[in-house]
Amino acid sequence: MEKRGVRFLVPNEYGHLLQDVLNTVDVERYFWHIDSDEIYISNDNEGIIDNLFSRDKKNNILSGKKFKKLISENIYSTIFGEFKAFTKRSEVTEVNTYEDFIKSKCEIVLLIVDSIYYDIYCKDINTILSIYESAVQSGYDNVEFIDEKDTRTRLLVW
Repeated sequence: MEKRGVRFLVPNEYGHLLQDVLNTVDVERYFWHIDSDEIYISNDNEGIIDNLFSRDKKNNILSGKKFKKLISENIYSTIFGEFKAFTKRSEVTEVNTYEDFIKSKCEIVLLIVDSIYYDIYCKDINTILSIYESAVQSGYDNVEFIDEKDTRTRLLVW
């Protein structure tokens, strides 16, 4: 059975969830196309202060270095998000379906829905396996592989 990615549920809480979920991925290696996102930075004294990526992405693209800094140095809550990782900025293209993903230079697609539902599609089987193992070790719920029986037709959150 062909493995396309990993699907699981995470706790609905403030923290470093993107860093935790992607801890086995060298996120600095990629340019991150962030098309839709609602991820709020929190400050204990002020509550919600800002959207995590709103100030830093240019044309919806963020360098891997900046992406890593934001997901590791802030406390935030993920509501929804659509993240697509490309190895070179010049190769960033629209990826709306799994077929688009396969044909593109996109290596990873991370979709977050309703704060807790995470789907991660990857072209590299070792990345899929490492994300799966990390999700299991982190105690996330309903960890499962996404395979060719996947009913998702679009790799979009909206």
